[in-house]
Amino acid sequence: MTARWPFPRLSQDHAPRQPHLTLNILVLTFDVPATSNMPGSPRLFNLCRSLSRQHRLTLVTLSRSQERYQAFRNDPVTTGVFERIIVLPDPPAPGWWGTQVHRFRQKVHFATRYRNARYHAEQCRYVRDVRISLCITLRLQP
Repeated sequence: MTARWPFPRLSQDHAPRQPHLTLNILVLTFDVPATSNMPGSPRLFNLCRSLSRQHRLTLVTLSRSQERYQAFRNDPVTTGVFERIIVLPDPPAPGWWGTQVHRFRQKVHFATRYRNARYHAEQCRYVRDVRISLCITLRLQP
């Protein structure tokens, strides 16, 4: 059965095109991704570089090595890949009460919601400010 008027007949050549969608992508890593000029595997950086051609990327890292971070910032291949780079501060030592609530809730060891509520709220603010569409999380533990 073929469609009749008032239904338009669309062929492959006349199919409506989808508008280009730009996503805000949040990349969470334990350390800054290695470029081809740095030690380590550049797979994550190459993925980010190809995604940055059509989307906006924000890197959030827990990098503790200033040397590696500076090498990443000074590498010429990193220009234009990340719109923002945020280095998170170390979480404060958990208090006794926060540790007990954390144990009672049976949360994973790296969760900060109950151990350090103020620190957790600050980190959530970073995510809200970026207004992410997609989150890529790799290697949160060394």
